[in-house]
Amino acid sequence: MDYGWPGGPRRLQGYGPRFISRSRLIRRYVKRIRPNRTLDIGCGSGLITKMLAEASNHVVAVDISQEAIDASRGALGDATNVLLRVVDVFESRQAITDWKESFDLVVLSEVLEHIDDDERALNAVWELLGERGWLLLTVPGDPKLWTVEDEQAGHVRRYTREELRSKLTKRGFEIVQMINWGFPVTRWLYLLEVRLLLARRPRQSDGRGHRLFLPLLTLVRPLFAALAYLEPMFSRFDRGVGYVVLARKPRITTDPAADAS
Repeated sequence: MDYGWPGGPRRLQGYGPRFISRSRLIRRYVKRIRPNRTLDIGCGSGLITKMLAEASNHVVAVDISQEAIDASRGALGDATNVLLRVVDVFESRQAITDWKESFDLVVLSEVLEHIDDDERALNAVWELLGERGWLLLTVPGDPKLWTVEDEQAGHVRRYTREELRSKLTKRGFEIVQMINWGFPVTRWLYLLEVRLLLARRPRQSDGRGHRLFLPLLTLVRPLFAALAYLEPMFSRFDRGVGYVVLARKPRITTDPAADAS
């Protein structure tokens, strides 16, 4: 069962192995950075935003969907340090002007793969980050894993390590760490999930699957947490389902993008 906006996550997102793995790595890096002012682009259901609010003094969370902002507001509970806005920061020059160089952390979690011109999006992130600001990026990996789920989610691509490295360094970012996560078990669970999705595709969901799977996912959640701890150790094999990248805007006197042109 999905949220109502295009490309929205599934309502059981927070219980699945992929989200747990990604969020654990995000939490680790945010605690390491200890940002004062954070921008969460494409906040979706607000689960990552809530985590950022616990580790940042102030968070601005944006999405192009009002439904996503409403879901995030519900997920945030009594958090008072989050500003929620409906805005496309990749298209709004006003947003770039208002927030230019004002964040010390920008989070793009499962967003860049939806954007046709991802290099232009990285240029926007560069403008929003202050000097020595951090970019925390998560994307799906391995184009060979492309399935109907990517199509339903509105993905444009799945990334390779080389493509990520090339586009980030071209923009001028220093890559501090790049982890390929989800191998071996989460990859297998993902492919199993896709097979089940295809098997039930002709039938309409009535919500019963949501009610049936929630107790099961709650029961196995500790197992997923253990996988989230172990699977990044296999990053060097590059056979997981996604990447988490920590990159930094260096202290520079010239713009690499301007030099490249």
